[in-house]
Amino acid sequence: MSDRGESASPDRSSRRWWSEVRVALGREASTRLSSKGFAIALMFSALVVAAAIAIPASMKSKGISIGIVGNPAATLSTRSVLAATARAAGEKVYFQPLSGTAEGKRMLLSGRLKIMVVASKHPELVVKKQPRSPQTSSSAAFLFQASERLGLVSSLDSAGLSPFQMRAVLAPVPIPVRGLLPSPKAQQNTGRAVSVAGVLATFALLQTAAGWLVTGIVQEKSNRVVEILLSTIRPLQLLIAKVVGIGAVVIGQAALLGVVALVTSAAVGTLSGHGVTVVGVSVAVGWLVVGYAFYSVVFAAAASLVARQEEVQVVLLPMMLPMLVGYATAFAILGGLAGPALTILAWLPPTAPFDMPVLYAMHAVPAWEAAGSALLALASSVLVARFGARVYERAILRTGQRVRLKEILRTQPKGQKI
Repeated sequence: MSDRGESASPDRSSRRWWSEVRVALGREASTRLSSKGFAIALMFSALVVAAAIAIPASMKSKGISIGIVGNPAATLSTRSVLAATARAAGEKVYFQPLSGTAEGKRMLLSGRLKIMVVASKHPELVVKKQPRSPQTSSSAAFLFQASERLGLVSSLDSAGLSPFQMRAVLAPVPIPVRGLLPSPKAQQNTGRAVSVAGVLATFALLQTAAGWLVTGIVQEKSNRVVEILLSTIRPLQLLIAKVVGIGAVVIGQAALLGVVALVTSAAVGTLSGHGVTVVGVSVAVGWLVVGYAFYSVVFAAAASLVARQEEVQVVLLPMMLPMLVGYATAFAILGGLAGPALTILAWLPPTAPFDMPVLYAMHAVPAWEAAGSALLALASSVLVARFGARVYERAILRTGQRVRLKEILRTQPKGQKI
């Protein structure tokens, strides 16, 4: 019986240790979740995400409205030419019946019609306001293409070509195009849009988490609440509770915003067109987890060195610099900048959560490099967490003035085994 009791004792002790952590963790999470500011910020963020997807989708052209005036034969021929031109340009067009040019002009001026075609032996295109160049808009580009194609049809008709010969000229069989390198699976424009959202979200949420960690630790230390907390649990337990509790809230917030993005994209019919997919959201949240795992204990350890709120910025600025470098270089990559230095930054754990997702979304690196960078960052997070926990345990009860890191590393807390 004695042997059984001795073997069961470590298990009971371990369960009690983690039970105390769960209690403190619940306290941290509930403190954040019960805040009115958090609820307001979360609702505002969800509205911003939904608006960022819904507004561009609502402004996107539903198609180019075209009215054709002329005899039935010419109208049918013109309509088929315009439909073929639209397909080649990737535009959607729909045709409206017109009783005459007067009705067409009224509809053009009211905005219900984009283009009126006068189908005759010498066709004419009429618009409300003539664009200066094809680069003005997509409808302007289509207008210039349609003008060239209808002009070609008119010239071929004047040359006496039969309808069969005209179709052969207007719809030639394209010659094959062969690339030396495989083309990317998705367009880079889509990857760029997704990357911008991911970088902004990662930076903003890591800043939020850092603010909560630092503010909470410094407040508890300055008003001596930490001494009461540490009379019931160990410093390492309190650190784990803070990091995991705040991390769960921040990552849950990111996941909720991702769900809002997916639902909004599905509602407006742009789920795949804008690159907002379950995989994309999962990758963004995954890199947020990697970034939080690396930075959270670093910020907590730095906050434990501070005695007053006024000293927070002095200690935290060096911790923020790698985040700022990663944030800036991510947008440099999005702007077209490339080079070995940026690839190296994408592998370094402090900047990888910002740079590597962008390179991967832009198809600049293969999947194995992105996975390797994430694994390296997570492995580094374990080493950083051990060092940060050591600093936190030794500095958390030091009050009165800012504690220097060198002094902390030389000492060991009384009664604590590090």
